[in-house]
Amino acid sequence: MTSTEAGEAGRRRAGERSPRVRHQAHEGISTADFVTTIDVLRRRGADLGGDGDPPG
Repeated sequence: MTSTEAGEAGRRRAGERSPRVRHQAHEGISTADFVTTIDVLRRRGADLGGDGDPPG
């Protein structure tokens, strides 16, 4: 599979923005709170019939 020029340019832009967006999204949230949130969301997914495992 190959990307179009526009698709490749979009992929590069997303890669450049990703660290900044990740930092903004986690601002003011402790690592412990983030880990707890993800754990709760995985358990809720499992309760609804999912496997609860993160994508590998």
